Amino acid sequence: MVYSGSVLVHQGSFTDAAVLRDANAFLINEGETQFLYISLGTEPTDDVYITLDVVLPDSIPISGNATGLPPRLQIFPDSMIFVASRWNISQKLQIFALDDSVSYPALQWASVHLQLASSDANYTTDPQAPVSIPLLLFDNDYNLGWIGVSLPNRPTGEDGTQAVFYVALLSHNWPPIGNNLVVQIRSTNFSHGYVSPIGLQMTSVDYRVPEPVTVIPVDDDYADGNTVYNVCVIVGCS
Repeated sequence: MVYSGSVLVHQGSFTDAAVLRDANAFLINEGETQFLYISLGTEPTDDVYITLDVVLPDSIPISGNATGLPPRLQIFPDSMIFVASRWNISQKLQIFALDDSVSYPALQWASVHLQLASSDANYTTDPQAPVSIPLLLFDNDYNLGWIGVSLPNRPTGEDGTQAVFYVALLSHNWPPIGNNLVVQIRSTNFSHGYVSPIGLQMTSVDYRVPEPVTVIPVDDDYADGNTVYNVCVIVGCS
């Protein structure tokens, strides 16, 4: 994944094998450690200093109308220095999702923000616009229903801004071997946005493998302001 300022983020040994399929986020399971590798894409004219912070939603629903803090993330280190003379050496970022006994929605967004500082303007970020590494957290306590659905990662926009959310099979016992879990996905207002794909077929082999769904906006000629529309996820078995 490449970000502004030519900051590159890799998973594993510079491969994308474990990155979510469309590379919109890095997947991290509760109770597990994920390793990412940060590197610079171009040679800086001076040393580059990076500070890192975890960003989580303020609160998320737990059950009914109750809300609580999402699972905690720990990162190490919380700062990096790329010396100009060794700019092309990657540095490892360790992300650990602390395990708890609270059942949150199965799939939740989080991020690691990077603030860059250097006399090289190509490696200086606005404090209000840090480099953001998106993460998708998979809660290991959630056991309600067959599938988990994340919130979209952002609002869609008539300027072409698309959103992505994920659907994952939560039970390794369903559907039975030889059967498919059929997930139909549709927008409630095709004049504002539609989805791709419009359906998923999952088997027990797909257990805990998040599948991306893209929400694609429709640009119209009406000054109708910001409009809320929904995406429905319907589950059946074949």
